[in-house]
Amino acid sequence: MNTFAQALKKSVFNADIYRRLRTYYVALRVKEILLIGGVTFIGLVFSTTIYDQNTVLRWFLIMLSSYTLLGHSFASNDWSGYKYDKNDINKKARPLIKGELSLAEIKVLCISLLIVSLTLAAIVSYISFLMVIGIVILNYLYSGEKVFLKSVPVVSTMIHGVGASLGFLLGYGYMGYLDFTGVSFAVYFGIIYAAGHLNHEISDLDSDKLSGIPTNADLLGKKKAYILSFVLFSFSFVYIILLSVSHVLPQTIIVGVMIAYPVYSYYFWRTLYSPLSYESMINFRQKYRFIFLFWGIFLTLSIIANKRLT
Repeated sequence: MNTFAQALKKSVFNADIYRRLRTYYVALRVKEILLIGGVTFIGLVFSTTIYDQNTVLRWFLIMLSSYTLLGHSFASNDWSGYKYDKNDINKKARPLIKGELSLAEIKVLCISLLIVSLTLAAIVSYISFLMVIGIVILNYLYSGEKVFLKSVPVVSTMIHGVGASLGFLLGYGYMGYLDFTGVSFAVYFGIIYAAGHLNHEISDLDSDKLSGIPTNADLLGKKKAYILSFVLFSFSFVYIILLSVSHVLPQTIIVGVMIAYPVYSYYFWRTLYSPLSYESMINFRQKYRFIFLFWGIFLTLSIIANKRLT
């Protein structure tokens, strides 16, 4: 009987741990972290010419720095946006809003992840360390209560674009240097994330209006903002073709563009004639993130193959 009681206590304890870990998993949006962190990984692949044990270790440290930095960014946004999010029906399932995590816990998590990210980046290279600092500053400018540039149309989108470019350079600069080739490729990711930010604003338009937050989607209207996002996404494909033609990237990437762009365009046009509601925009976002996941894999493999051939 005593053995059964101990086993029961152990199983309950394990269940509590699982629930706690699950809460952190949801709060930190681990799926999004893994997807967005791919930008830093592509930066690592693009800059690497020698693969050895030291390279693997540096890659590990930089990716861990990237993931903890993204976790910090999400926790920071929940922290600074709590007074708005608690009145947003679309965010009622978030652990902080549900009361599964306290605001104090989010703050501790936010600061701890930042310290880990900065430390890991500093160990690898001063360039990566500076990229982390740059992203943290941009995140504060965007969502910090005293600045809150999220409420400034155009500027808010530019912040997302620059942040994505720095995310790429976090990986690209792990050897301790930057060059024109790396920066020109980094711009590509900035364009993509600027376009994605517009879609995000469209889905959040109703809740942002209730919170009194002016955005691009509010200024332009849903349809115009949606079309502008399509223009930016389209330009990103044109831009990467130019990089390929200029031999910054392998020309095989053009094949991927010919597949990815029509598929993305199909879902864009299909969504355009919907109400552009929160649900339809979330559905569209899931579709194009899936497309860009495979596009990113193709892009990475193309870069690796090209390096082996040259």
